[in-house]
Amino acid sequence: MTHSMYRRVRALLFVSVSALPCASWAQSAPPATDDAVEALVVTGARLANQRAIAAKRSDGRISDGVSADEVGSLPDFGFGEALQRVPGVALLMNNQRGEAQFATVRGLNSSYTLVTRDGVALPATEQTRRNVSLDVLPSSIATRVIVAKSLTPDMDANAIGGQIDFRTPSAFDARARAVSLRGDIGRYQNEPRARSNSPSGRLDGLFTGRFGPDERYGGVLAVSYFRRVSSSLDGSVSNYGYYGADGKTVPAASPQAASAIASPLRRQWYNYDNVRERVGVFGKLERRVGGLNAHLSGAVFEHENDEFRNDNLLISSGALKNVTPTSGTASSGTAQIDFDHFDQKRRIAFVDAGLDQRLGPRDRLTFSANYAVGTYKQTTLQDVYKTPSASSNFAYDYVVSPGGFPVFTPVNANIVYDPAQYRQSQYGTALDKNVERVTTLNLDYAHNMEAGDRGLGIKAGGKLRALRRKFDHAETYYEPIAAASAPTLASALGAQSFAPFNDRAARFLFVDPEAASANFQARSLAYRLQSDNLSQNIISDYRVAEKIYAGYLMTVYRSARWSATGGLRYERTELNVDAPTQSTNGSTTTYAWRESDSHYGKLLPSITLNYELTDRLRLRAAYSQALGRPDYKDVGSARVVSQKGLLLSITEGNPALKPRQSRNYDLSLEWYGDRETMVSAAVFHKAIRNEIFNATSEQTATIGGVELDATVTRPENLDRSAVTGLELNVVRSRFGFRSGPLAGLGASANLTLLRSDDTRVRMNDGSYRQLRGLIEAASVTGNVSLLYENGPFKGQLAYNRTGRMLWTVATDAAPNDRSIAASDVVDLQVSYRVRPSLTLVAQAKNLTNDRPGRLQGPDQELLKDVLDNGRSYFLGFAYRY
Repeated sequence: MTHSMYRRVRALLFVSVSALPCASWAQSAPPATDDAVEALVVTGARLANQRAIAAKRSDGRISDGVSADEVGSLPDFGFGEALQRVPGVALLMNNQRGEAQFATVRGLNSSYTLVTRDGVALPATEQTRRNVSLDVLPSSIATRVIVAKSLTPDMDANAIGGQIDFRTPSAFDARARAVSLRGDIGRYQNEPRARSNSPSGRLDGLFTGRFGPDERYGGVLAVSYFRRVSSSLDGSVSNYGYYGADGKTVPAASPQAASAIASPLRRQWYNYDNVRERVGVFGKLERRVGGLNAHLSGAVFEHENDEFRNDNLLISSGALKNVTPTSGTASSGTAQIDFDHFDQKRRIAFVDAGLDQRLGPRDRLTFSANYAVGTYKQTTLQDVYKTPSASSNFAYDYVVSPGGFPVFTPVNANIVYDPAQYRQSQYGTALDKNVERVTTLNLDYAHNMEAGDRGLGIKAGGKLRALRRKFDHAETYYEPIAAASAPTLASALGAQSFAPFNDRAARFLFVDPEAASANFQARSLAYRLQSDNLSQNIISDYRVAEKIYAGYLMTVYRSARWSATGGLRYERTELNVDAPTQSTNGSTTTYAWRESDSHYGKLLPSITLNYELTDRLRLRAAYSQALGRPDYKDVGSARVVSQKGLLLSITEGNPALKPRQSRNYDLSLEWYGDRETMVSAAVFHKAIRNEIFNATSEQTATIGGVELDATVTRPENLDRSAVTGLELNVVRSRFGFRSGPLAGLGASANLTLLRSDDTRVRMNDGSYRQLRGLIEAASVTGNVSLLYENGPFKGQLAYNRTGRMLWTVATDAAPNDRSIAASDVVDLQVSYRVRPSLTLVAQAKNLTNDRPGRLQGPDQELLKDVLDNGRSYFLGFAYRY
């Protein structure tokens, strides 16, 4: 059975398993009435499912979401994990080893996804992306998350995939006064290897209350603290060479590469020891009197990742010998051992004021003003040791199995693992700072637009979003004046050493950062600044100013059984980019800031139709046009050269990038059995122009008179692309067993299948080739959750699958494409209610010990990376008063 056939069979099995409970309910269980559901004491995930079903049913768009439980927060493993239970939503981890950082909707690139808070777009906290990092946001400040998959004219158009909007709590949501607390403490299976260990855990608090005459005033305070201490090991094969049956090399761009023998040319291990901390504070003051609602809110969310990264590298030099499909020999090689200390901080702060004034029984005017700041700051300490030159002392044999990680066996292990063989080649620090300041003003008028209104309704409004972003890079890297007298690794070798999980015969060497720093301070006169420090400090910087003017007009007509929403939205974007340029005349290099302006306006129509075929069966159809603006760094940054010993990478911006444009077609059929039962099926098609991707190619570059292999990355527009998908969702929080141990059993399941068509990329030689799919687009995503509730005991077992997704596209040779491998993760959560206000909770994450991987090669079957993150376990409590 081929791999593609296997995927299809597995997907069909997933659908069949999901559909079995539906058939059983339809045949044997009479529909539960709303009154019967009301009589039950509904808590936990069942209550959250009930609220999410009600929200989906009442929404005029095609949407899904998650809602708060009785404690007032998302009843799951975290903000990202809760989103992963939503149909069609997949998550990208922070470098595949941290928390969920970016969300993709319906398998589309995370750049297609707009993340908002109470309808207002948040500032980005990334150096290179327009996206919002989800790991900065604590889940305790979201009482409901709505994933809108079809667009209406009153929504921001920068959401081709969809919009994720999380709603903050209100003092008028529940009782006059309420307190809820959640906390846990736990450990990660992979403990730090190069730094001390300490506990992991979190503590969240939510306080709401109403006060004043007739309780017209309300207040909300949410606080959160999160800490994770863990370690990950990444085994990486950065490059492969291709050999024919005659033993001669085959270029990766040659058609013969598909049938050639793929041989690993470079093995690298990274050990990451991470301490991640997140602190969040959110507050809101509200006033409700007569027809006027007013609020003032503000928040500060900060996430810090303090990382010790050690890596060991072994590289072949020259052609390999004795190459077979499973083995080979490098008769000469080089090696490198590094240490990096990254201290990375992301921060979002905002203040928001709003008025909601009823002008009459059917007229409403709303205004909001928001000012937000998103920051990214990373300090880097880097220490590099490498062998002076290629040598037979670093020769190695290798063996590899299909799809497996190659095992390198040094011919002379005593030399390869001897610290005295490695001399320091680089030492220094770098600082990256990004600040994004955003002001957003919204004004909307609505007539006859409440949920229960019938007949014709009208809504119109406008928005101004003014953004300024500034990125600054500064580095101070040194190199020894005399390489032969540079300190050896022996003077900075850490005491720790271990054998990696994928090669027990190997030895991993650690750099002691304190010893390395002491060496440098004691011998500072023996070093000189690297020649490209000045150019890197200037050429990497950029400044961006962006203004978006938007206006819309929409109408809605509602009858007892059907409704139609349609209208037009116009968005004009004005972009100013200020970036340095480099000019060389003989031996003189000068830099000058060059300003460029661009603007474009788009008229974007949309229409949504809803029809209730029966009291429980609803049909929805939608058409919309949307756009996707390029990331700021893609249009703003100049050529940036990053050298780390023997490794060279070059990135550069592209001011000529065009915004993505999409025509979206959606059709959804939904059946609502009762408040805890729902089945839905949706099909969608998106025709996309000017999709943006990072083109990569392997080239050579001369730095300081030395020719090095370089990976060059530049954003480009695709010619065109299209994606078609099927989305299935089943929720049955309670199967309907009247008694016995299965009385509290329920389940939910969802599956999204995606197919990309006509996705072409222009190669370096001017030709075009078809891609397997869009960037970050998984062909299969799905989730199955089993729910159980029996008296005070509750449990949730969740399985999530994310299929393979394309990560980067190579424009020199298709085998140099890179993909993220499919993942299968199982999480478990159980709880016991000690008394009505107090519940004890235990949870385990990644029980399957899934190891994320990246792939490359002609058929994307060669293993590039495999990461061991391990399992984690937590004990905690939930309290509500």
